[in-house]
Formats: sequence, C-alpha cells, structure tokens
Amino acid sequence: MKINVRIFGDISEVIGKKHGLDLEIGTTVATAAEKVSELSGQKRGYLGDFPIRGKDIALLVNGKNVELGEGLSTVLHDGDELVIFQPTAGG
Repeated sequence: MKINVRIFGDISEVIGKKHGLDLEIGTTVATAAEKVSELSGQKRGYLGDFPIRGKDIALLVNGKNVELGEGLSTVLHDGDELVIFQPTAGG
C-alpha cells in the first residue's frame, strides 16, 4: 500500500517536507514514522530531536490526531495521509 507523509514546521527542515511510503498492509503509524526516521537518516526512534513516542510531535492521519483514537497503533490504509508536525505554544 502507498501513503503520503507531509511534514510541517521546523522539523521539516531536518526530515524533509514530503515522503511517499510503500508499506505493507496493516502497517501502523508508529512503523510509518520509524520509516520516515530511517529514510531521513535520523537516530532510531526519533524525528529530528523529538522521540516518535513522545509528546513533542503531533501525528495526524487524514486530518485526525491519532491520540484521539488508537494512538501510534493506528493502522494505516492505502492512500492515507500522515501529517507530522511540532505543536507550537506561545504566550
């Protein structure tokens, strides 16, 4: 199956803005994020300075935050879009 990955914010300067992934059926968000990490030459389990399993990056599938559902165990489907970004905070 094929999915598209888009990355926004400062993290995109480190791991790229777009990736097309060819994955096995049943692949989870965690596995797809690990693949992006690998393809962009990052330390295993990280996207830039941020751990994939941490709270410093947001992961959305087709516009919905995975934390509102199955989290990193969310299963991806052919044609899905995974969006990765660093949430911002300000005052």
